[in-house]
Amino acid sequence: MNTADQTVNALGSTSASFSSSLTPVYTLGTIYNIDEKWSVSAAVAYLPIKTTATFNGPGATAPVNYPVTTTGEAKLNTTDYVIRLGYRF
Repeated sequence: MNTADQTVNALGSTSASFSSSLTPVYTLGTIYNIDEKWSVSAAVAYLPIKTTATFNGPGATAPVNYPVTTTGEAKLNTTDYVIRLGYRF
């Protein structure tokens, strides 16, 4: 931890919370039947995750304790790739 930074010290020992939200999942996939027993499938999924993060810290301690709260947006654009091999019994 960089204790020389005032922001790091003010937010040290913080609690964090994230807002809940619904996120759509965009999926594109296909299945190819090799024969009547074997198949191969592939899919790509994209999740545009966006949430609000809130951090609470003790803030400055001298001479009076002033708690610090900061809020920001967290964005994650994740992509998931899947390839499956299937066998029908």
